[in-house]
Amino acid sequence: MRSGPSRWSRLLSVTLSLIVPVLALADAPVPEATPAASAPTRLNIQSPSLGAEVGDLDASFLLSLDIPTFQLDPGPRFSLELMYGTADLAPHLRLALGGRTSFAFHSFAGGNQWVLEFVPDAKVRYAITDQLAAYGDLGLGLALLHTSLDLGASSMPAAFTIQVGGGIAVALSSELNFLAEIRFNMYTKTGEATLIAFPTIGLEYH
Repeated sequence: MRSGPSRWSRLLSVTLSLIVPVLALADAPVPEATPAASAPTRLNIQSPSLGAEVGDLDASFLLSLDIPTFQLDPGPRFSLELMYGTADLAPHLRLALGGRTSFAFHSFAGGNQWVLEFVPDAKVRYAITDQLAAYGDLGLGLALLHTSLDLGASSMPAAFTIQVGGGIAVALSSELNFLAEIRFNMYTKTGEATLIAFPTIGLEYH
């Protein structure tokens, strides 16, 4: 008969050992549900229309009709531009630094003139979509203006030049953009002389 209480005490002990953890788990505070992490903001740093990514280079070749504001005939302008992706200023805004060299040719009554330019340039580009971006740039540099007269005389003065331009870039592929822009080329040597490169079209590889 003494084994009875011992058996019941063991059964009670086992039962309590099962119930106590369950009660402790029931009394434990329930962690508050955390809101789902919001999707990261898309920064558009991969948009082809922005040109070269930060840390990379792009190269552009452009062809323009160069329109003088003084006594020269309109003529062609050929430009080669090399830009380095410098920084993303905002989710859709990229800064690039680089340089542009251009050659333009004009004729006039009694002779002709060609212009060779070397212009460091800063460009800011805004991606409207992955395939379309608008940009503006400012350059300060040096220009050589060579003038030849039909009578045989010639001169080649150097001039300080300021260039202001703007345009659009349309992504044709992940590495190639079509460019269309207008540019104002102002020269100090000839006072208020300005050459307007319009229309300008080109291709940009990055």
